[in-house]
Amino acid sequence: MKAMWQQYDKTLQENKILNEQLINLMLENKSRSAVKNILIYEYMGLALCILLTIVYIHLFNTVFENTLLTASYFVSFAFIISSLFMFYAKYKMLSAMDPSKNSVSETAQTTERFRLLVGKERLWTIILSPLIISSTLVVMAKWVKDIDVMDMPDVFLPRILIGIVAIIVSLLLVYKLLYFKSIKTIKANLEEIKKFRA
Repeated sequence: MKAMWQQYDKTLQENKILNEQLINLMLENKSRSAVKNILIYEYMGLALCILLTIVYIHLFNTVFENTLLTASYFVSFAFIISSLFMFYAKYKMLSAMDPSKNSVSETAQTTERFRLLVGKERLWTIILSPLIISSTLVVMAKWVKDIDVMDMPDVFLPRILIGIVAIIVSLLLVYKLLYFKSIKTIKANLEEIKKFRA
């Protein structure tokens, strides 16, 4: 009888360990899924930046017609290049946000650093969006339609203003629903994993 109870107790302990391992694995997969959602968006942004870099380099000789076009070219191209560097910084952090490869405390620290980086990125992108939109529109109007925006300010000024509002609203939604929601999920999962590993 004693041996039966010991065997039963052993089975219960094994089941408890197995259940904890399964829950731990589910939480880790949930964190990886949140990171993957961000990475998909980042890869799309990277592809767009690479494509724009090729276009900007290819059409470099066409931007010296007037001062506004030249300035707009360099401002918008600087934003594209800075986006490439930002992708690299975010990618490095996202790659380290895996609780199955790193300790929970290391993953939590990386997640917090990522949250701060994304917060700064959101702030600066929103602040600079009027400059980014207007300079990009000046360049694209010339390349696509061969139009100097200074010749038609009544047409392009409303478009610039609409573009600025649309970009700011889109950015706020993307950062809220993608970045910060995913970061919240990862943090909650890390807290649960910490409880199971304690």
